[in-house]
Amino acid sequence: VQKIRKASPPPFVVVVDTNIIWCEDKSVAVMPSFDAFWKQYASEFLMELVLPEVVISELKFQQVTSALKAMERATEAIKVVAAITVASHSHRITASRIRDQVAVKLKRWIRDKSAKVHATPVGKINWELLIQKAVWREPPFSYDPKEPKNEKGFRDALILETLQDICATDTRKVNVVFISNDGLLRKAAETVSRSDSRCSVYESIDNF
Repeated sequence: VQKIRKASPPPFVVVVDTNIIWCEDKSVAVMPSFDAFWKQYASEFLMELVLPEVVISELKFQQVTSALKAMERATEAIKVVAAITVASHSHRITASRIRDQVAVKLKRWIRDKSAKVHATPVGKINWELLIQKAVWREPPFSYDPKEPKNEKGFRDALILETLQDICATDTRKVNVVFISNDGLLRKAAETVSRSDSRCSVYESIDNF
């Protein structure tokens, strides 16, 4: 009797929000648990990592900002040393060098994961609709009831637009997975999954 072989499942195109790979320890590129997950499962389940441009930009901003604060503390400490020793002391760290080195660090991580960075589809975005969503605080936009003037969600909206563009431009037979622990962004992303049966949304790596 000839055995019927099951078809292999389609590859997974995994798109992550910043909060899934962000790490408080800025000495590492991303959350170590994400790296461990990817190392264990990426090849087994044919996963491809696609990073919205905004996500990488946010990581770069966070890490550069953290390094700049440390540089400022170092500068103040060196001034104290100079005052005590009555001698000239300085360091060679500059803001420009920090930005360049963080960029190289993240590029190396992206290369090691064979990941792709998907550019924000600026020319395809319906800006009039996006503005209306921002005005009416529709997901992923939100506001603080205690401070109505404080509105957030623009970066999340760009991530959502990028997810939509990934689904629209990747016409292969794949499963597009979006992972975010931001409830409003997930709610908005579910509209994408309803219009494209290949797309699914998860709260965490564990849920996925």
